[in-house]
Amino acid sequence: MPVDSPDIIQCNCGQKMRVPADSQSVVFKCVRCGALVERNAAGLSAPDGAGEPADASAESSDMLLDVLHEGGLVSAEQARTARAEQVRDTEKIFETLLRLEFITQEQFHDFLARESGTAVISLAHFSIDRHLTELIPADLAAKHWVLPIDKLGRSMTVAMVCPMDTEAIKAVEQYSGLRLRPMLCKIDEFQNSLRKHYHKADEELGSLQPRLVPKTPVEVEQAKPPAPVKTIPGRDIRDALNGVAALSVQTRIMNLVDASVGMGAQGLRQIISAAQKSPPFAAKLLCTANSQAYGIPGNVGSLPMAVALLGDEAISIIALALPKYATADEAQWFPLNRFSRNAAGIASVFAAASGKVVPSEAFCAALLHGIGIYAFGEVALQENRKIDPRLVGPARLPVEEQLFGICHNEAGALLCRNWNMPESICAAVGAYPDPGRAGAFRDMAELLFIATQLATPEGDINKGALGRCEESFNYLQIKADDVPGLLEAHLSKSVSA
Repeated sequence: MPVDSPDIIQCNCGQKMRVPADSQSVVFKCVRCGALVERNAAGLSAPDGAGEPADASAESSDMLLDVLHEGGLVSAEQARTARAEQVRDTEKIFETLLRLEFITQEQFHDFLARESGTAVISLAHFSIDRHLTELIPADLAAKHWVLPIDKLGRSMTVAMVCPMDTEAIKAVEQYSGLRLRPMLCKIDEFQNSLRKHYHKADEELGSLQPRLVPKTPVEVEQAKPPAPVKTIPGRDIRDALNGVAALSVQTRIMNLVDASVGMGAQGLRQIISAAQKSPPFAAKLLCTANSQAYGIPGNVGSLPMAVALLGDEAISIIALALPKYATADEAQWFPLNRFSRNAAGIASVFAAASGKVVPSEAFCAALLHGIGIYAFGEVALQENRKIDPRLVGPARLPVEEQLFGICHNEAGALLCRNWNMPESICAAVGAYPDPGRAGAFRDMAELLFIATQLATPEGDINKGALGRCEESFNYLQIKADDVPGLLEAHLSKSVSA
């Protein structure tokens, strides 16, 4: 097939990739070098920037390791070891953790029962109808630890050993054409049920090979393709944004908040930690703390202050009322969540070095820099899914401009003002790509510019962007010789956290 076919795109590195026929995505990430590649038919120019090669398996593994580490089930060192020891293409990351005896089957199941936000099913005495096993072939079921349970319309309920395995969910959805509704099951019950319903012996199951690995040209990396929709005019987007009162939050974050109620100071610290991992939840806390009901609208600019003002019982009520998104959808937001948290840490460290902005407020502003992206997911989900979820920070702006007629920084500033947040945060979120437009709050905007240039979705530092930050360093009176030490301090703090 010729390279200029609408079904084939080619990166500058020479990698050819096949675009699925029903895909509406317009920007893709090269599976070899990580560069962003436009789809010619979309008429969009791909922004500059490249990253490390990434695949669905690595991203799913990173997300699960991040959750297990945050939940205290594995240490940072164990997570690094598991990532290095994982046998790619044949082993899930949780299989690696079990093989290395970092966790037990019981610990893993009990943790997911608390944190995954999915119901638990016992397969011990459950029979699967024969017609259901035709929807997921044995090799796919064995590779991804997924069994069909029920089908209703275009949805299929499945039993999964790890409902947080977004790679597995995506693979089975692509194969079956159905939307999955995961339920959690135990490993031994899964294995017994697989033998029983697929009539496979242990040696047969062990030799099964995945059938979904594409041949050359390589299949393009992308989210599950949405249905075709028209680009939404900027004015309509603004009208929709004005009606947004809250953003959807991960179910597991809300579970953590619920478990923190009544624990006193320790519980409040856990709530702050949960909010730092979820910009939408942090935004709701700040929005509530800055409401007229608490008497100081526009003056609460840090998460510790907001949590202390609200108290754990009020926060529990707030969390209960928030819209939640399913574990299966977490992969869409995981890169942005981690990028925002990374940027927040960088902004806090450089704020302390400059002495011009309170570090906790700089942290909060950087955490919320991309809040407009989450809002696009609420008011224009299908359009937002046209953009690679790993495309974050300023590199995302030109694509948003052409899709929405408004960019996430402008959308974020609109939301922050609607939610009565301090003007320092509103102005910095709106102007961070061009800090000179922030007026009296340029200090904060410069910190956000630095943070979003140097942060990466992987949680490390983009050292290639240091040159772009020199003007901001000079404005904040941060010496160039101090920058490496500040970045090292940030990384050390991130690892210990």
